[in-house]
Amino acid sequence: MNKLYIVRGLPGSGKSSFVRNSYKMAYEDWFEADMFFESGLTGEYKFNRDLLPHAHTWCFYNVLRTLNADMNCWVSNTFVRLWEMESFLNIGEKLNREIDIEIIEVKTQFYSIHNVPENTIERMKRNWEELTPEMKEKYKVMVIK
Repeated sequence: MNKLYIVRGLPGSGKSSFVRNSYKMAYEDWFEADMFFESGLTGEYKFNRDLLPHAHTWCFYNVLRTLNADMNCWVSNTFVRLWEMESFLNIGEKLNREIDIEIIEVKTQFYSIHNVPENTIERMKRNWEELTPEMKEKYKVMVIK
């Protein structure tokens, strides 16, 4: 059974660093919407708010493709609102098989490498939704502080 690791946290919480130090490149893959905005040649990050829906679609279909290839996958995004994880939590239905899902919340605080404005981070903090008791029962949950 394939495993999907869903990593959530505010900008600058250390999501990418946690995944970078956790996944095994030979057997797993990793995607986040921010990768959509990185230049393949230079790695330069050029965020465009208008393309954000496309970035999240790109992220989802890369995760879907990876799981369909019988590999484990990591996805790290803010996932501030619980509905933002919904397509990933139901990804097994798209694949017609069970996927083992683990939710990892990263709650450390570094700095935003993508220069997310502080007022945006504060708004995200106010909008943060905690996992429901049902989610905590259904999925393995890890909190990194």
